[in-house]
Amino acid sequence: MARNYYAFHKYMTLIKSLFISFHLILLLQNYILLQKP
Repeated sequence: MARNYYAFHKYMTLIKSLFISFHLILLLQNYILLQKP
């Protein structure tokens, strides 16, 4: 039970970090596009 919960927690952390990085990439792209004259 505890091992299963740990695996689930690790999986959720991975998804969260992927989501955050994807969001940051989108923000960066928008920033670069806005900086273009």
